[in-house]
Amino acid sequence: MLLATIQNDLKTALKEKNELQVSTLRLLLAETHNRQIEKQAELTEEDIVTVLRKEAKKRQESVEAYEKGGRQELADKEKGELQFLSKYL
Repeated sequence: MLLATIQNDLKTALKEKNELQVSTLRLLLAETHNRQIEKQAELTEEDIVTVLRKEAKKRQESVEAYEKGGRQELADKEKGELQFLSKYL
């Protein structure tokens, strides 16, 4: 299941002390948890993919906004998160 894979990847990222992956996966798990509460049922794979797409879209919009605002360091961070999230899509 995709959710189990994400949780295992979080454990691995914590052991490797990869801060970008840890923060991205924690946000992703929080969003899936919120979606589960909203739905009041277990999430299907399709629900999790929907959350992933939503999060990827947020990152893409942030990249564009940061680049327009001249904040390249923040744009680069968002690009890294976007690339990491695309691994699950």
